[in-house]
Amino acid sequence: MNVKCKKIKLSIFAAIVILAGFGFASEAAATVTYYIQSKLSTTANSVDGWGSASNLSDASNTNANVYGTVVPLAGGDMYAIYIASTSITGIKYTSGSGWGATTTIATGKTGMANNMSAVSDSSGNIHLTYIDSLSYVQYQKYTTSWQTAVALDSNATNEYTTLAIDTAGNNGLYAFWVRANDILYRRGCSPYALADWDATSTFESAGGNSNNWTVAGYKDFGSGKIFAEWTQGAASPYSIKWKSLTPTSCVTGINISGNIYLADETTQNATSFTIALSVNNGATTTVTATSTYTFSTVTVASGDSIAVYIEGTTTDANTFTVTDGLTNATSVDLYLGKVAIGNNNSSTTLNSDICKQSNYPTTTDNLLFCSVNNITATSGVEVHILQNKKYDTGIGATLTTQGAGGDLHLSTSSQATLSATTTISGNVTISSGATSTIYATTTLINVSVGGNWTNSGNFTANTSTVTFTATASGKTITTGGSPFYNLTFDGSGGEWTLQDALDVNNNLNLTAGTLIASSQNINIAGDLTLASGGYFTKGTGTLTFDGSTAKTWTDNNATKQDMGSVIIDGSSKTINLGSDVKITKLTIGLDDTFGAESYTFTITGLGTGASRPFLINSGGTFNASTSLAEFIATSTTDI
Repeated sequence: MNVKCKKIKLSIFAAIVILAGFGFASEAAATVTYYIQSKLSTTANSVDGWGSASNLSDASNTNANVYGTVVPLAGGDMYAIYIASTSITGIKYTSGSGWGATTTIATGKTGMANNMSAVSDSSGNIHLTYIDSLSYVQYQKYTTSWQTAVALDSNATNEYTTLAIDTAGNNGLYAFWVRANDILYRRGCSPYALADWDATSTFESAGGNSNNWTVAGYKDFGSGKIFAEWTQGAASPYSIKWKSLTPTSCVTGINISGNIYLADETTQNATSFTIALSVNNGATTTVTATSTYTFSTVTVASGDSIAVYIEGTTTDANTFTVTDGLTNATSVDLYLGKVAIGNNNSSTTLNSDICKQSNYPTTTDNLLFCSVNNITATSGVEVHILQNKKYDTGIGATLTTQGAGGDLHLSTSSQATLSATTTISGNVTISSGATSTIYATTTLINVSVGGNWTNSGNFTANTSTVTFTATASGKTITTGGSPFYNLTFDGSGGEWTLQDALDVNNNLNLTAGTLIASSQNINIAGDLTLASGGYFTKGTGTLTFDGSTAKTWTDNNATKQDMGSVIIDGSSKTINLGSDVKITKLTIGLDDTFGAESYTFTITGLGTGASRPFLINSGGTFNASTSLAEFIATSTTDI
């Protein structure tokens, strides 16, 4: 009988197995059908002493591309993988028992023209990559059975895949493959789902020369390397190339650590506390700490929610963050009596992340509670955004603080996005470098503030409405140069003093309480409305109507509020009265209009020439209609 032999290519791992005593050959009968055989050598680390060949497959395989490969397992066991017609097939060799039954790994692989590659890990799992009939790079894992394939690359020109395992780096997998002139690769970490593989990177680019027939492996060169070997060239003679990379270890656990601060946010605690940690509302782990704490080798995955808190005392502190699953979570700081929020991933911590922790912190240790994804802090508790961290309520999810001390504090270079109604009973403080963003969805976002507004960073209002609701005097507004959109003062008995210029890009409403201008300038692009009980104390600055559209100025108080020096100076700006008003001085810009309608406007200022209390610049327009202009002067004044 004439026998045709077909050579197969073995990866470096298969070569290691051969040294241990196993080899494969693909043979063809005269009918040009193919089967795969194995041989066993009982002499370790020798190529001598091979036994007789035994068939692993029957002779019904008509596909010449069998690509047999074998991987070693613990205890002298082996696993063989090959292509039988249109299926990728696996079969296990158990030491002392021999070969078991075949298993179909994947079907419908007709047309495969490139090799497979397989490795095993210390747990006995097998990892396989292959190019399927669509030329996609596929990965499959075997534990007790073969798992569903994961497509690592869906380009139709892929070929020649190979696989290496970083045994010193928690079994990180490196899948290589060829596409045209490039060798590409991805790193995967347990459990090796698609999300556990890094983005595709270029390992080697050969310009106009084709790359093909890759093999790869792991070698400890002192620090450990992943290497690949391949042939390169557009035509004979071909070059054999070799290259390595330093692998990045797959993390099996991260450290979570932070400082413990007193309520002043700067002094570190000196009292011993039990610090508890929960991941995704799971059972807690505890450590005892005073000024700092560390939880070591915490098992997490990307996107996991983490709660850290003081357990079992009347002194509470809660901190919430989200992990990337790889990087140690540092600066997860605790502040006594406060809720702190951070993020230890590239995204942003949402209310929904925090509200995952429905059981932890426990009821007696918790400083907030959730209703769906709406968060309410307990009375007197500040919500503190950690330095350099990001927080977002999430669209439709509210944030509420209560009572004196119910503040919102953004630390240096932090970011808070308020995507739904937010009620802060105390102060809002935006530290230097911090960014607070009010995100307006399909409706206006309302933000209520019961205390001071101190902005040393940046505030982006979008189309929100900020309402100050204090009912006591002594409150301050420091804008830091960031404008509001709609701004309302609505607190009977409340007094707010401007510490710097105030810019309102839409409407300013004085509903209740008193706004004290001090020496600051005010700019308004929209309507100005004073309700009965909404008062204004003028200062030495100006109140300017800017913007470009017609707006209305209304004062519904029985005693009209003197708005000081008022300027109409926008882009063809028109201000129409909606009631009687009172001012110290009125200046109309060169392309702007003041429409008095049928109301009385009272001017109390004095001056001559350019300082006169009623000045219409060239090109400015005064529409008197049926109004009454009332000048109250105690000395000679130009009009």
